[in-house]
This record gives sequence, C-alpha cells and structure tokens, in this order.
Amino acid sequence: MSAAIVNIPFVGSMNNDGSASLQTVKKETYTFTAAADVVLSGTLSDDIIGAFQLSQETQTSGTVVLEVAMRNESAFKTALRNALQAVTVSTADADLTGQYATAGAVSKSLEEYIVAWARQQIDDDLNRNTIGAAIEASEVENLAITDFSANAFAAAGNMYAGLSALSADTRRLVATQLPPSRFPDTFTDALPLASGDKMVFRFNVDTTIEVLQDPKDLGANDGGADGSASAGAGPGNGTNYGVDVRVIELVLTK
Repeated sequence: MSAAIVNIPFVGSMNNDGSASLQTVKKETYTFTAAADVVLSGTLSDDIIGAFQLSQETQTSGTVVLEVAMRNESAFKTALRNALQAVTVSTADADLTGQYATAGAVSKSLEEYIVAWARQQIDDDLNRNTIGAAIEASEVENLAITDFSANAFAAAGNMYAGLSALSADTRRLVATQLPPSRFPDTFTDALPLASGDKMVFRFNVDTTIEVLQDPKDLGANDGGADGSASAGAGPGNGTNYGVDVRVIELVLTK
C-alpha cells in the first residue's frame, strides 16, 4: 500500500514578535586635568587629520568596533611642526607681567611667548645668581631659542610617538569625541571632521637657557696723569638660573 498525502485546504497564520540589539558607539568627552598656561590658535591641516586612520568591525561579528591607528608619520610631523611655528597666542599667560606680558601677548608667536617667559624667569633669577646687583645688568640681553624649527619638529615627533604608543582604548577617543552625525552611512577610514571643527594638542614646554658672561670695561682707558688703568676679569656668570615648564595648548581649526 502506498503512503497517502493529505493537503489541508486552509492556510493558517503565525505571528512572531522578537527583539534584537544593535551595538552603537557612545560619544565621549575628554577633559584635561588642569588649565593650560597659554592657549595658541592656528589652522588644522589635512596632513594632521589624515594621520588618524579609522577601522571598524567585520560585517559578521555583530560587535561594534571603532579603532584609530596612526599613519603618514612624516606628513604629520611636518604639518604639526609648521603649526607650532605658525600658531599665535589667543589666551595669554597670566603669569607674564610688565614688559614680559607685552612680549608674549595675544597675537605673538609661540617662539615669542617662550622667549618672553624665559626672559622673565631668568631676569627674576638675577636676584639670586650670586652676583652683586651693582655689578651686573638688571636683565639679560639677546635671549634667543636655538633652532626653534628643529625643536618644533622634535616636539611633533614626540606627539606622534606618544599617540602611537597609547592603548587602543585611549587612542579611540580621537574619534569618539566627534558627534555621531559626523560619520557617514558608508564607512570611510578618514576621521570625519567638518569645517569649523577643532583638534586640541597639548605640550609641556621645557626650556633651558645657558647664561654666559659678557663682561664690559666701564673704567677709563687710563688713570690720568698719575697712573694707568687696566681691566681685570668679570665676576663670572653666576648660578641658579632656571625656567619653569609651561603647558601650552594648540587649538587648531579646520
């Protein structure tokens, strides 16, 4: 006997309810612990933005991933060096006073600010440098930074190396501080910054100034009819000079 097939002459319905979860990325806020000593403003270049490379999860994982890696080291360091040379003071250092405040005021360059701060510190140290006030000038002369461009390039390299050495969780903050609306539906590995967006870089600036003696002969060339004058050595350049570290903040705007 062959098996029978009975088709039921009615089509029933089944309704199912369920749920699924979609992982998304929270927007983060990162706040520096303390205020910077001085704030400088400049332009955010594409070479700085382009150094941050985004990556995401594989399509089948179901787990949200947003990673930030570093790339284009040479372009980044050159661009950040150029920014350090081009930025100007936008919020002045309140610890600068008098002529030093003028020398490091709003619209002055970073190099001019550093020189002003160093001059104020060194000139203050003249009161404690083991040389009597009557036989030394009241301020130093010709204070200058040696090869500021090279120093700025080294600082940019330090920033790149530091960012590269961060944990993935920390470096991810570069992307997660952006509003969700910045990210397009189609994935791109470029950091989605829009015109007017800002990136803020901080540096601890440590300046060492070598103070050299420049002795002057303030006596007469001779002693007159009854004798002659000859100049001896100066008192030396003294000791106890130093420049405190300053926290500078670069606010770069796209």
